Amino acid sequence: PRLSWDRHFGGLTFKQALPFAVIGFSELIYHWLDTLMLAHFRSPVEVGIYSAAYRLFLNFLILPTVFNVALFPVMARYFVSSGDGLRLTMQKYFQYLSVAGFLVGALVFDFAPPMITLFFGQAYAASAQPLAILIWSATLIFINSAAIRLLESINLQNRVTAVSMAAALLNLVLNWWIIPRYGVMGAAV
Repeated sequence: PRLSWDRHFGGLTFKQALPFAVIGFSELIYHWLDTLMLAHFRSPVEVGIYSAAYRLFLNFLILPTVFNVALFPVMARYFVSSGDGLRLTMQKYFQYLSVAGFLVGALVFDFAPPMITLFFGQAYAASAQPLAILIWSATLIFINSAAIRLLESINLQNRVTAVSMAAALLNLVLNWWIIPRYGVMGAAV
């Protein structure tokens, strides 16, 4: 075997992968900026309270992530071979994620205090209220995941890239304005 570099293939692959990398980077900013800004503007105690709620919130995002990884190749294949297959897959995908998202939102909202106590102990009881707010963001992420995967599977990832960059910028501006005034609850909102 001989190692070689195909410049055309490498350049084409990089060009196609770049929007996905920017989306991933925007999501990192979007999901961790509030904690960093909270640490800058508020006390370590508030950061701890928020971080406990946020860590639990992030665990609920595993479900749409698993669906996304499983269905993206199917949707991309259907885009090429079967419009009806893509439409049906998208319909079911949206329905299942919507139901799952609302179910997760309602259950966590109702059971936030005992969940926080179970996972983090009574010392973090104040994390229940931010979790009850944050979980509705997870519900929206569940629902939005289907639309994002559809756009990516039909080769419109540049639109997703633009929206994710705008969301990260909006998140920065809103956090800069809200966190100094409202602390943990502002970050959760």
